[in-house]
Amino acid sequence: MFQKYNSVLRGIKAEPESRMAIILKKLTKGNTYTTTLHCINSIIVKLGKLTKAQKVYRGISGGVLPDEFWTKNKYNVCGGVEFAFTSTTTEREVAVRYASSGKVGMVFEIQMGMVDRGAELKWLSQYPGEEEICFAPLTVTNCQVTPKTRHCPMILSDCRVSASLALSQGVEVQNTRVEGSMIIVEARLSVNLTAMTIEQVIAKVCRNSWNLEQSTERTASNSICATTCADAALAGAAALDDGRRAHLCGRSAPRPRTAHGAAVRAVQA
Repeated sequence: MFQKYNSVLRGIKAEPESRMAIILKKLTKGNTYTTTLHCINSIIVKLGKLTKAQKVYRGISGGVLPDEFWTKNKYNVCGGVEFAFTSTTTEREVAVRYASSGKVGMVFEIQMGMVDRGAELKWLSQYPGEEEICFAPLTVTNCQVTPKTRHCPMILSDCRVSASLALSQGVEVQNTRVEGSMIIVEARLSVNLTAMTIEQVIAKVCRNSWNLEQSTERTASNSICATTCADAALAGAAALDDGRRAHLCGRSAPRPRTAHGAAVRAVQA
């Protein structure tokens, strides 16, 4: 299921013919799992506050990182944002095993901080031996590498991920090194601090609904008031027009008949 969830997060805004959009269409068949994703994100935000800050690892294989990951843009930053959930592990061997599954392997060595912490999922994971620490979507990447590291042939040929992941590795690169056939990237995460829990999402929806209802009521009230004023104006204009016609004919304008006047005339008769 995680493949479906991550394909929605990564491909929902992708170009129609892009690889992520094709994967999304194939896996989900139009289902965006909106409620499920909000609930998963909520539990990760909550559990992250209970996780011990420690070093975690993420293994990646079979791809390259684009130049945007290393070259600073006009805002003097480089990197990107992970649109999907970021899975890591406290067991280095697990990450190395994942990185060794393809032709090219890279392991991110990530130090969590006081704020930037993921959720420990061992207690509910189908694979508790993987010691998974999961980070919520929109984890930020801000790379800091030296020119020497950037132009190292080994780094350029091995330390890359596909373009679809160019904006999806939420890490701040602090150092790189080679261990055997592996590229080890020392990094630090920056989590999305604006992520809301499911309770906050529901409260926001209720608040927006109430505001919309109040706005609709005010609009209806203003419409009724405008209609009443228009009717009164039309009635006044009609009475004025009758008076003008009577004056031109040399007779007094007819007095409006009322129930009281009818009763008086009946008594006089």
